[in-house]
Amino acid sequence: MSTSAVDRLINRGRNEAIERLRQLLPVGTTVFTILRSISRSGMTREIDVLFWDDTSKAPVIFSWLAGKALDRDLGKHNAVVVRGAGMDIEFYLVSQIAALLHGDDHAFAHGSL
Repeated sequence: MSTSAVDRLINRGRNEAIERLRQLLPVGTTVFTILRSISRSGMTREIDVLFWDDTSKAPVIFSWLAGKALDRDLGKHNAVVVRGAGMDIEFYLVSQIAALLHGDDHAFAHGSL
């Protein structure tokens, strides 16, 4: 398989993840985060992202889709890996998702669990 074919497959998967997230997360959705792990240096965190589904009355964890859409790795806790420090990194992750999906980094409310 050529490199361009692999790139097309990767981009297709990313685009499908973005479209699925747009369906799941309309503007105004409250997105919750759970900090799963912090590295010893404090520079890397693993964060789960989820929302509450009123239909099924259950939380929906969408870390895999968010990682795919943002082109980020998942860590050993199956949560999105975010590197950096000196800011509210969980809010930053939710803002990135909102900006990618709706072009507005404040499209979602954020809650930390």
